[in-house]
Amino acid sequence: MKKTPIYFLTIFLLLGIFQPMITNAQEPQRAKCHMTIVADKHNEDHPATASAECKKLIFGYYAKNVNTFNITGMAEQEVKHNGQKFIISVFSNKYAEAELTVYTKQHEVGKIKTNADTSSDEPNTTKIFLCIFLLIGILGGFVWYRKRRYNEKK
Repeated sequence: MKKTPIYFLTIFLLLGIFQPMITNAQEPQRAKCHMTIVADKHNEDHPATASAECKKLIFGYYAKNVNTFNITGMAEQEVKHNGQKFIISVFSNKYAEAELTVYTKQHEVGKIKTNADTSSDEPNTTKIFLCIFLLIGILGGFVWYRKRRYNEKK
């Protein structure tokens, strides 16, 4: 009779071990923040500030000498495109992270030209001359080869 409780206890333990674990893990909620960096207005001395939970934690500016938008503070990165999102740490009772969306605005008047803007629509003459030279070389070699073979047959 004493063995019966041990069997039940063993069965309950085995069922507890092999039973799939159920967790209530949820993806942590993130705060939503945004920032708009205007090229004419925001520089390193006067940066743009983020909204909501990100305020006073992250700043944005336009670096005129290298023509880039950057964020600094809790994240140090270059902003590659308008509307780019970053995940940053925040100090809050509700959230541990925030999703920061950075909007960029270029100059309205007198827009800065990038390398793509400064390239002209005219074809590159160096490449054209190189192609012509290469074509003449190939044709000249072909003519020389044919002439040599013709002379050998005589």
